[in-house]
Amino acid sequence: TGCHKAVPRQSDRHEGIEEFEDEVLQELGDYIFISDPHLIEDNGDRFQLGVSFLSDYVASEEMQESKSYYEVIEEFRLAFNDYYSRNPNWIVSKYSYVLVSFYIEPEGLFTTEGSEIFARLSNQGIEERYDNLSTVEYSIRIFPENYQFLTNCEGVRCIYIDEEFSSITEIIDSMPDLSSVYVFDASYVERLSELYPDIAFAECTWFHY
Repeated sequence: TGCHKAVPRQSDRHEGIEEFEDEVLQELGDYIFISDPHLIEDNGDRFQLGVSFLSDYVASEEMQESKSYYEVIEEFRLAFNDYYSRNPNWIVSKYSYVLVSFYIEPEGLFTTEGSEIFARLSNQGIEERYDNLSTVEYSIRIFPENYQFLTNCEGVRCIYIDEEFSSITEIIDSMPDLSSVYVFDASYVERLSELYPDIAFAECTWFHY
C-alpha cells in the first residue's frame, strides 16, 4: 500500500469563512489548505484557524523559489486583514483572540498530530489586542532570513526575536510600526525598554517548536 498524499489541494469550504476562502485560495490555492476553524468560546473567546502547506508545494524546490513560505504566509495575512476590513461583521469579529497557525504535515498522514508548526499569526500583543493579524511569530528553528523578510512586511506590530542584542536593535529600528516585541533572553527586556520606551518588551517563556 502506497502513501496517500498528506495535504491535497483544497476543494471544500467551511461555514462562516467560505467567501474569504474563495478569495484567498484564488491566489494561494496552489500552496495552502485551510482546515475547519475552531471556535472556542469557553477558552478565552478564541477563533483558531489551521493552515497547512500543500504536499506538492513542500516537495517542490522550484515552487518555493518562485514563492517562499514567508511570502505565502504574508500574502495570507494581508488577504485576511483586507477581507476583515471590508467585512467588519465577519464571524471573526465575535472573538477577542484570533490565531492562525501554519503547519507542514508529516508525509503520508493528513493530520496535525506530529506536524511541524512553521508560523503563527494573531491579533495579540504584549499589552494590547490589535484589530487584525498584526502579530507574526515564525518558528525560531527555521532560518535567520525570516527576520530580514519581516522588515519589509506592512503593518506588523508584534514579533518574536531570538537573536543577539545588536541584531534585535537592528530589526526594531527597521520596523517603525512595532509596539510589542518578545525576546528569548530575560536580560534584554530592561535594556530594550530603556532604548525604546514606546515599545512593550517581554521574555517569551514558552517554546512552541
